[in-house]
Amino acid sequence: MTTNRDHRLDIFRSLTMIHIVCVIHVIYWIKIFDEPWRSLLLFEMPAIFFIAGASQSLKKDCSMSLFKEMSALFVNRVRRVLVPYYAFLAVFYVVMAVCTWCFDCALDYDLRKLSAADIVKTIATGGSDNINFYGHTWFISCYLIVSLLLPVYKRIMTLIGKYHFLVCNILVIICLSYVEFPIGDIMVKNIPLYSFFYMCGYCFYRGIKRNMFIVVATLSTIVTIVFFLSGIAMPMQDHKFPADYVFLCYGISALSLLSLVFRRISVPHSKLLSLWNTEGYNIYLYQALTYSVAVFLCRPLAAATNSHLALFAAYSAIIFILSTLLAIIIRGVKTLHQNSPYR
Repeated sequence: MTTNRDHRLDIFRSLTMIHIVCVIHVIYWIKIFDEPWRSLLLFEMPAIFFIAGASQSLKKDCSMSLFKEMSALFVNRVRRVLVPYYAFLAVFYVVMAVCTWCFDCALDYDLRKLSAADIVKTIATGGSDNINFYGHTWFISCYLIVSLLLPVYKRIMTLIGKYHFLVCNILVIICLSYVEFPIGDIMVKNIPLYSFFYMCGYCFYRGIKRNMFIVVATLSTIVTIVFFLSGIAMPMQDHKFPADYVFLCYGISALSLLSLVFRRISVPHSKLLSLWNTEGYNIYLYQALTYSVAVFLCRPLAAATNSHLALFAAYSAIIFILSTLLAIIIRGVKTLHQNSPYR
């Protein structure tokens, strides 16, 4: 498969990653600002899955069996998703061990709090309540499953058409919203929802009929406004975990409005955005470290002010700087590895 590069997607991916790391997680992890701002800004995951699907749409399909296509995708995802994750996990456990036994639990890391179940869960890409700022890795397993299902989805769409496929997906999401599973409830409900946004990116990034776009954007926005005014939508975090029809409607509305904005605003490409694009996944992974350092640096300010705006500005700026420096280091390590004669 070959890919035609679309630099607009690179820019959108960079901006979305900055929004996730420097806005959303600051608001939720540091507990800054109240409703409705928290809920109104929670569009990052529909956007990132839409962008991921759009990137896949640029690849030229090769005629191969379902098994071979899924196998090739699996190998690609292991290399691009799981290998960086386990590299991060090794570094992270070393840092936690050093903080625990050499620096008197610096950065609030204490490996002695972790049970065997916690460790196994992190190896399986899960989070842990006993590790600060370590719940964001839920994204990994969800993304792996959704992206690996692409060959299956393409074949279903060939049989029933893309619109029928997406409508069926919506109906599944609505039905699941009224069912509670004793095990894996969040994962079971997240898969169809993020599959919907992933396949919307795959099907419609390169063009959607204008009348269809207007209808979808108008209806979803009206319903979303009703949800917010009635109080149903808040807190939106409750509709995100597990994902339901409220979060679906909100995500469609948010993406529609963002699409209108970026049709009129052109963001220039820059080296900084390129760095956040190419190293965005690593930046996302290492948040557990960057946030712990940011909390340590901001303790004097947090003790001196109750201003949410001041705290948000300080945390966002520090985390942006730390994340950028980290991305530069990771890129440098990659370059050394690629140029090593022992590789």
